[in-house]
Amino acid sequence: MMTSQNAETPLAPLFSLLAEDAGLQEVATRYRQDLYVAVQSAMQLRNALLALDDVAAEPWPPMQTRTAI
Repeated sequence: MMTSQNAETPLAPLFSLLAEDAGLQEVATRYRQDLYVAVQSAMQLRNALLALDDVAAEPWPPMQTRTAI
């Protein structure tokens, strides 16, 4: 089990409720600390991305179609 000294945050009950609402009751009860660490990791990764001016924009280049040969 992964643990973190700062895993318990004021939003921790919200994370548990969201996990339970998503059908992850066992994770929310048995692996609560792991859930908090995973949420914190996802938040850090998201914050590392550049801010988008257009929230509907894709963060990767658009796909190109092949030309007919």
